[in-house]
Amino acid sequence: MTELTIDKNKLKPVVLDALNEFFNISDFEEFKHSFLGRLIGLEIKMEVLINEIQNFSSSFGINHRILQTEIKVSQIDSISEMKATNKALETKLDHLISRVAFQEKLQYLTLAAAVVWFIKLIFFF
Repeated sequence: MTELTIDKNKLKPVVLDALNEFFNISDFEEFKHSFLGRLIGLEIKMEVLINEIQNFSSSFGINHRILQTEIKVSQIDSISEMKATNKALETKLDHLISRVAFQEKLQYLTLAAAVVWFIKLIFFF
């Protein structure tokens, strides 16, 4: 396909003549304010809006995927933290249970020593 380069000053009168021939428009400013000019302006604005919406939609999709990934990573981190906390609590609970069991044994020994002391006090004095 061959490219044709035309000077703007030469093209403008040709376009204006064609517009004038088809739509009875002799001035470009008059064309802008005509119904057809406003319709073309609205079409251009609609195309810009459509492009903006498409850009927003694609960036929203990308941001949505990034947020989903961050949420999954956060969930994994939270689960691992919860497991670590649970393990630490289980360790502390086991330690407390062993201390309570030891104190229970000490109480029995203290009670036995008190009983032995009481028996010794009764029988030997």
